[in-house]
Amino acid sequence: MFGFMKGKMEILIPRTGYAFGEIIEGTVTLELKKPQQAKGVSITLLEQETTHERRGNQTVPVTRTINSQTIILDSEKEYPSGKALDYPFKFTLPAYQGPQIDANSTLGKAVNVIETVGPIINALGPGYNNRTEWFLKAKLDVSGFDVNKDVKLQIRLPLGT
Repeated sequence: MFGFMKGKMEILIPRTGYAFGEIIEGTVTLELKKPQQAKGVSITLLEQETTHERRGNQTVPVTRTINSQTIILDSEKEYPSGKALDYPFKFTLPAYQGPQIDANSTLGKAVNVIETVGPIINALGPGYNNRTEWFLKAKLDVSGFDVNKDVKLQIRLPLGT
């Protein structure tokens, strides 16, 4: 909420669904309401896994970072207000480390079903499933409250050969 008062940031990408090994290209746009002294602008591609652990008689979610790549888009300086600043970026998703899956095979069809019902299973709550989620996180690093933006990505297994 307070970061919004300083300005706004957007992550512009053509889509949110990608496959392992694909390239994500886009632009971070920053517009400030007043000039800000900041440490810099960055964007991070982040893979996080949420598991559920038993603590006493409760099950609590635990999130850990599996993969993280950061690109520094601009350095420490005073950032101007009143105009949009655009920062292009490009990430290459890591290659899938498992076997290739033929989309028409029984396994390929099963993967398709799992991708369809996965959000339903996740909605059931803790203990039903461990999740891996991918995000793009852009940030203007200022003292006090950062100006930032997150976009959730859907990363799928490569289908076909």
